[in-house]
Amino acid sequence: MVNQCSQQLLAIPGVPLAAAEALVGAGLRVQVTGQQLVAAAYKCFDWLGVWVQAFSAAGVPLEEWAADLPAELRQMCCWRLYGGLTREVIDQLLQDLTPARTADLLAVVFNMAGCGPPGSHLSDAEVMIPRLFLPPTSDAMARLPAAAVEALLRLAVQVQGRTTNSIMVDYLPITISQLAELPAAAQLPTAVLVELTQWAVQLTKPGRLLLATSLLQLLAGRELTAEQLEGLLALLRGPAAAAPRDAYQNWRVPDGRSFMKWLASQPGAAAAAARLGLTAADVRERAAAALLFGGQQEAAAGTAGGSTSSGSGSSDALDSSDDSDSSSDDSESSDRSSSETGDG
Repeated sequence: MVNQCSQQLLAIPGVPLAAAEALVGAGLRVQVTGQQLVAAAYKCFDWLGVWVQAFSAAGVPLEEWAADLPAELRQMCCWRLYGGLTREVIDQLLQDLTPARTADLLAVVFNMAGCGPPGSHLSDAEVMIPRLFLPPTSDAMARLPAAAVEALLRLAVQVQGRTTNSIMVDYLPITISQLAELPAAAQLPTAVLVELTQWAVQLTKPGRLLLATSLLQLLAGRELTAEQLEGLLALLRGPAAAAPRDAYQNWRVPDGRSFMKWLASQPGAAAAAARLGLTAADVRERAAAALLFGGQQEAAAGTAGGSTSSGSGSSDALDSSDDSDSSSDDSESSDRSSSETGDG
């Protein structure tokens, strides 16, 4: 009876792992397809990972649930049956993958390791991420089209915001930086980069500086529309404005300016700020306030910046202190990731 509605069960979001294990123990059998797994991965859904975990933990033969999976996805989901995820196993798994299959594998790894059940053996799949940017798959990654790079960047930023896997928290900013350096990343529309930046500036996890810098390097040199300017400036208002404001003040575009000053120098930025009703107290950076509001509110920006800083009399001092703390967090994150990657 349970197998008569197996595909419907597979499509239900939020199934607890214990319930999936009970159903598998009661005889549930269903083929998980590569198309289902990849589609769920790109949507940042975790429910197929629950079923993969249930089937593999119960020792259900692969032909009864994973026969239709491409070899690399089957081996990644069931790595314990293949002798673990050693470097040799991973290199063999990655041989001769096309760009499309490489992108799909990375998406599934993001999903399984970052969104899967806490404590799941699938979370160990994160060790595959750095290997995908090395031979033999680095050439395939370099040939990804812009649409594939966009989809992976969107997924990576979403996973970074929700994962509880501490290793993924370290890996993802580095991975996003590597994706942003792929040739097709330069072709991404400005609207996509603005949207990704809006997500990134609201993150508070370690590695946020590296993550955002990668996006800002792509965004710098572009001219923003009035709507895009308003979308970014609007984040400076409201109860959740602290993280975006800190990001805008401390992140640097390639020419060394703060993102806040770069944003304020965009044509139409002053008009956008006026439409939003922004004040220097929202901006809290003198140079940016001078561009947006003129000299009168520039002084107010310095006062507002100083009032939020313990023992600091200027926004410059606030910026320096925050930048040091943020850079320290990201340096530690990067060091841990580099060490773990080397050990892998």
